[in-house]
Amino acid sequence: MSTAASVVAAAHEYATSNPPKLRECFHRLKALNVNMDADEFKALAPAMDAVWDAAWSWRRGMKDLKDLNSVGTVAVQFVDLCSTVESFRPWDSSHLPHLLLYCAVKLRNHRPVDPFIEVLCRLMHDSPGPAFVGTSSWGTLLNEVQEELGTKALSSVFLRILNRTTTHFSVLQAAMELGFPMFLREEWSSRNVVPVDDVLDSLYSAAHRTVENTQLSTRKKAGILCTFYYFEWDIFKCGHTEYLRCLLSGRYDVFGILSAGLLLCRNVNWDKGDNPEFVYGTLERLLLAIEGIFDSCAHHGVSADEIKMYEDFANFKSTTKELARKKMPALLAAVTTPPTSPIQHPATPEAMYAWNMLRESLICFSINLRVHPYCANLACEYRGRPLPEDSGANFKQCGGCMNARYCSKFCQKIDRWTHKRACGKHLKAESCCNR
Repeated sequence: MSTAASVVAAAHEYATSNPPKLRECFHRLKALNVNMDADEFKALAPAMDAVWDAAWSWRRGMKDLKDLNSVGTVAVQFVDLCSTVESFRPWDSSHLPHLLLYCAVKLRNHRPVDPFIEVLCRLMHDSPGPAFVGTSSWGTLLNEVQEELGTKALSSVFLRILNRTTTHFSVLQAAMELGFPMFLREEWSSRNVVPVDDVLDSLYSAAHRTVENTQLSTRKKAGILCTFYYFEWDIFKCGHTEYLRCLLSGRYDVFGILSAGLLLCRNVNWDKGDNPEFVYGTLERLLLAIEGIFDSCAHHGVSADEIKMYEDFANFKSTTKELARKKMPALLAAVTTPPTSPIQHPATPEAMYAWNMLRESLICFSINLRVHPYCANLACEYRGRPLPEDSGANFKQCGGCMNARYCSKFCQKIDRWTHKRACGKHLKAESCCNR
């Protein structure tokens, strides 16, 4: 029996007969530097389930933080080993996720907790079956750890990661994904246990740092911003009152970060492995998320005693439309020219398809928002770009709504039946108020 196998066997025995001696086993496991092959690891890994369960039961006896640190370090190493064995993934049936989160909270003032959060996020995504994050399993885990350590201690781990300027991008994204289900809990924010101002301030600070970080690749920036916007979309979909009041106050530059995200498509670097197909697809999802926010604004019902909320929605949409009106030409210009690439990295059909989908989505978004600066006829070649400078022609506004523009009477006639549903005197009145 190898050294690692003997230690695991001893830990398995101590789990039922002498839990305090688990301390020695974890210290020995931490010190081991064993290169196990796939077969040996798969034979040992299931036995570790009992070890994690025993360590979770024994957690209150870990008075010395060194013991807790040893447990956490071994847990991180275990998940790292799992990722090297292609056919094996750690199961979520044991208390391994609980231990990782517990160690992150308990050790937050004594050591960097980034490895715990990053590995925990990876563990959740690698679990068999549906994604663990956002499901009832993750909610149950949060409840168990929260009851043990308190909500403030639990949330402080994620907020600290979001606020730290030196946080690695993978840890930042992991903290967002793992923290969002917790931050969206109505019972937590309604009691001000997790102040919504602190959460949104931290998120927007992290988003701005992501956009301004010159060291991050376009692919990584797009992934983080997309995760960020899906959280905002969830706020509107859930009708989360406390977050809505804060988000609609005008304190946060919602469309500004969206613009910065969409402009990333100009910086796709084929040589650095940005994977244009992934970037364009991610930016399209980001655009769909912001569209979802506007749809939620339009259809969010409010009762008679929530007039202030209704006014906030109207002001939010009006302000954002003005920002969109100013920035839309630059955004459309960013997706006007098809992506080019060096000879050694030719544009793949998949990348071109993703780029076309992003371009079409942006054009439709600007038309639906009624801030499209070019021809509104979807069949026109000038629907996504300005008229030639030497043509001497200008786009003409629709006389009904004063929003839609056309390059010619022919295009206006072609688009008549499509535009008829969105045109009318009420839109003209709204346009006059917003101009």
